[in-house]
Amino acid sequence: IKPLATRHGATMVAVLTAFALSMINGGAGGLILWPLFGAANQMLAALALLVATVYLIKKKRPVKVTIIPFTFMIIVETWALIYNVVNFLQTSNWLLFFIGVILLILEIWMVFESLNVYKKYKSGELVDEGIVA
Repeated sequence: IKPLATRHGATMVAVLTAFALSMINGGAGGLILWPLFGAANQMLAALALLVATVYLIKKKRPVKVTIIPFTFMIIVETWALIYNVVNFLQTSNWLLFFIGVILLILEIWMVFESLNVYKKYKSGELVDEGIVA
């Protein structure tokens, strides 16, 4: 959709959907997704550490500084997300349950894709083309 391809159009969609969510339930609609905010936020931080780790591996640099915090974050965040998803299932909170499952699937996909890139790079199948980050 052409109008949404601009920075103003995309920003308006983001702002309007956030506003619509906040207006649900008498202005407390934003609190609906609050239980999953922490998990999504920590998953984003883990993704940043994962990207930094893959970059350091490609540059043949030490990765302890990123892999240790990533491992800790991904384990704790996954445990918390699974705990919440089970709780949402038991309380029949279907919206949060399905969003939590989607976040869990995205997290697993993120880790497997990174492992796949690492394996391809180590085997020589993926060649560094001199792209500087």
